[in-house]
Amino acid sequence: MGGGFVAMVEENEIRATLSPYERGRIAVVAARGGAFVNTEAAVEALFAAASKAKRSKIRSFAQLFEELGDLLRFPEMLTEKQGLILATALRNGGEAPLRDALEQGGPAGTIAEEWGLLEAALATLEMPERNPRRGGRPKKAPAGGEGERIRLSSGFTLVRDSDARGPLVRIEGREVAPEVMEDIIESIRRCLEVR
Repeated sequence: MGGGFVAMVEENEIRATLSPYERGRIAVVAARGGAFVNTEAAVEALFAAASKAKRSKIRSFAQLFEELGDLLRFPEMLTEKQGLILATALRNGGEAPLRDALEQGGPAGTIAEEWGLLEAALATLEMPERNPRRGGRPKKAPAGGEGERIRLSSGFTLVRDSDARGPLVRIEGREVAPEVMEDIIESIRRCLEVR
C-alpha cells in the first residue's frame, strides 16, 4: 500500500507544486491509513528524494496538521516560515493556546485574519532561545587560523590552515585539472600512510 502513496506523491510533485502543509498532511494520512508504521516512516518513504532539511520541514508540517489541522481554515496558504514557527510552538507545549486562539477567535475570513489570531497566541508563549548549533546556514565561515599562504609560480596559492577537525590544505587560483587533483590526493595518501 505504501508504494501507491509514493507513486501518488511523485506524480503530484511533478504535476503540481504541493504546499509544505499538503506534504505533511499526505504523510499523516498515509500513516493513519496503515500504509506506514508512523508519520516519520511515511515522510522518509514518500519524500526519500528530498534533502534531510526538507524532510525535517515536512515532519514539522505533519505535526501542524495533526495538532491544528481541524481548526485551520487556510493551512495551505501558510508560508514555510509561519508553519515552522507554529511547529516550534507546538513542540514547546503551545498546542492549547493556539487551539484556544483559533476556537475563540471564530472562523477567520482570510489567511491574514487567521495568522493574526495565531500571532496573538504566539506572543503569549515563552519560546526557548534558538540554539545556534542547530539548523540553518552559518552566519560566517568557521574561524580557523590565518593560515600560511604559499604562492606558486604556476598561479596557484596553497593555503595551510587548521580548524577543530584537523589540518586543512586549500588550493586557490585557477581550476585544477581532475588528473592533477588525483595526483595530489595520491601523494597526500602516500605521505600519510608511511608515517
